[in-house]
Amino acid sequence: MKFQKAILVLALSLTPNVYGQVGFSLQFSDFGNALTNIADEDGMTAPGLSWGILVAETGSDFSSPLSTASGLSTADGSELAPGFRFFDSGQTTAEIPEGPLAGSVGVITSTDTIDASLFTPGIDPGDSFALIWFGRGFSAGDTLQVGSNYGILTNSNFIVPTDGSTLVSFDENFSDVDPIRSASLVVQSIPEPSSLLLVGLSTFAFLRRRRS
Repeated sequence: MKFQKAILVLALSLTPNVYGQVGFSLQFSDFGNALTNIADEDGMTAPGLSWGILVAETGSDFSSPLSTASGLSTADGSELAPGFRFFDSGQTTAEIPEGPLAGSVGVITSTDTIDASLFTPGIDPGDSFALIWFGRGFSAGDTLQVGSNYGILTNSNFIVPTDGSTLVSFDENFSDVDPIRSASLVVQSIPEPSSLLLVGLSTFAFLRRRRS
């Protein structure tokens, strides 16, 4: 049996006066080409890692680490950072059991349909997106905490289509042997506002004692 096409389907809400409510598909794997070697924090490519799509709504890049004071929701359509919206695939990385790519692990081979109503304020043509996956033991819908591991895969071609296309294929980007891509990034800590206030009061008291 041939390796079936693996397509991630996003029902996107594009600019209303241009495209309105439309849907399109993002294809990462096909017969002979596949996105493989998605790995956990230890560089292990065993199947079962949760993944999704992260869209930059503001034109920002993906270089800044995720950070939180009290946890980041990974509910479908949630903001992982200001201007960065996450869409949960509800799937995990897999292993290809047969065909020319048989034995490949850490593979994106699933299909996801996302409700257009989740796009607030909206995904615009030309916005960049990235693949994001999480470390070992993380499940769909879990909350990212300080210290949680994740990985991000960007590509200059990962762009919300500007021409109204309903199918955009990226499988040719993965025609060669993929390097190991580990969930080596770590969610950083942001102090709670109350903690910042205590630090400020302590500094003020220290300076006051020095002046007296």
